[in-house]
Amino acid sequence: MKCTCPSELFSLSDLCAVCQCTMPGEFPVVSFTRTHPVSGEVTTYGMQSIYHLNRLAVAGYKGRYWYRNSHRAIKSLAAATGLSKKQVAQVCAVTSPQVPVARNWKYTVDITTAMGRGASLLDLAHSYPGLIPSVRSGLVHLARGGGPRGPKTEPFSRALVGDTTALTLDVWMAYALNVPQPLFSRKWARALIVPHCLKAADMLGMKPAHWQASVWTGKFQQVHGAGSASASILGVK
Repeated sequence: MKCTCPSELFSLSDLCAVCQCTMPGEFPVVSFTRTHPVSGEVTTYGMQSIYHLNRLAVAGYKGRYWYRNSHRAIKSLAAATGLSKKQVAQVCAVTSPQVPVARNWKYTVDITTAMGRGASLLDLAHSYPGLIPSVRSGLVHLARGGGPRGPKTEPFSRALVGDTTALTLDVWMAYALNVPQPLFSRKWARALIVPHCLKAADMLGMKPAHWQASVWTGKFQQVHGAGSASASILGVK
């Protein structure tokens, strides 16, 4: 069952009063447990419901084309540096963990501009200032012919070049789902989380990348205030 509300009518009240498919009683919080293989300790997680996630998506609906708009910045930087869009997007994705969007974009511009002038990505991975160790190792992996790795950087790089099926599992999605972000690196957890998110996106008739961008915007604005995420497109201060 899909939500049939026209996008121009989306609002928090529409979601709970009109879209019967997403009433809270039908989609409660999803609980699941995991037993530690060594200690035997049992941990219970409570993943937020589809209803809750789609309230965030509706609240952040204006941000649904974040990736489409950011793709323009990726395309422009690729043209300026002589690199491919894929190369620029991969550098952007690999340098994105644990930094604000503006700083991520600065890293991307600096590194790809240097590459366009003949600098080695492997050298830049070791010499560029301010990068955390995991980002340096990710750039080294990229320089040696690998691609972005992980539940955040790999789909993020694809979404930046127009893949609307990519579902980025970042820290804001962890906040939205109310689960610890390290769970995203666990295959068993992704087997539960990804279908849950895809079902939520499908119910609003949205592509996974657009839905995730909407949830990100909704959650970011919930934490930082309305309008706070509106200027966070790559390349825009």
